[in-house]
Amino acid sequence: MYIWIQENPRFRIQENHRLGFGQPPVALSGPSRIPSLLRSETQPRGLTFYVDIDLRIGREVKPITGIFCPDRYRLNSKIDLIVYLHGHNDKAQCFEDRGVVPIDQYWKCRPFWLREEVNYSGKNIILVAPTLGQRSEAGNLVIGNGFDDYLEQVRAALITYGPYKKVQPPPMLGNVILASHSGGGSPMLNIASSGNRTVANIQQYWGFDCLYGEKDEWIKWAKSKSNKDKWLFIYYKNSTKTESRRLETDAIKQRLFNVLVSESEACNHCLIPITHFKDRLQKAPFLSNR
Repeated sequence: MYIWIQENPRFRIQENHRLGFGQPPVALSGPSRIPSLLRSETQPRGLTFYVDIDLRIGREVKPITGIFCPDRYRLNSKIDLIVYLHGHNDKAQCFEDRGVVPIDQYWKCRPFWLREEVNYSGKNIILVAPTLGQRSEAGNLVIGNGFDDYLEQVRAALITYGPYKKVQPPPMLGNVILASHSGGGSPMLNIASSGNRTVANIQQYWGFDCLYGEKDEWIKWAKSKSNKDKWLFIYYKNSTKTESRRLETDAIKQRLFNVLVSESEACNHCLIPITHFKDRLQKAPFLSNR
């Protein structure tokens, strides 16, 4: 495992109340459940804090969600988020076969330096990543209104422990990007197909070598009128080549221009997310610069 070390990290926030672009934000209602703060860190540059959001996946899965606010993050009246769903925790995913790897260890492994990529992108967006099960089990995140509840707890954490402590009125939820790697593709599809209100805020879905038989469901998603202005980006290597190319062929035949499928130039399966993360952030038209 490799750990990114930087000297003299600084977390600077400049207040900015400009409205963002894209889907109007959903005003999450009801009493906010404030998750417990576990700890925080300032490497890589910015602020990372970990909170206890229990997705009820199982005893072996520590209920840890990582929230990363990049260096020079600017306050807004709406919070733009990228929610990342990781793949399986095993040797095939660049880890030893030793059970669940919590997110605070996961994104310190060199292939998954995603916080650094958010910094490099220059975009004013917060990265959120829950700890999933060893086989990317997502628990309550994909049950009922679980995604709504999860994002409300993330929002409450940002207001209680993060950069929005003294902001009034409290910020609303803005644009959301939902990204997944490998086995995280299944819960991503479950969320996309759910009736959660905050799904309306998701502007883009990013799938990194994650299509293992859900082609037809994504075609249904793309054909829905409610998703005509949403985008699905799929990057694949050998393990998902067949299903990804079938999705591409069907999307072209049905003139579904909101589905874009590409073979990744990454060297291997584990490097696909980091290979495309910064570029996709920089090309998202609804995100503002820091």
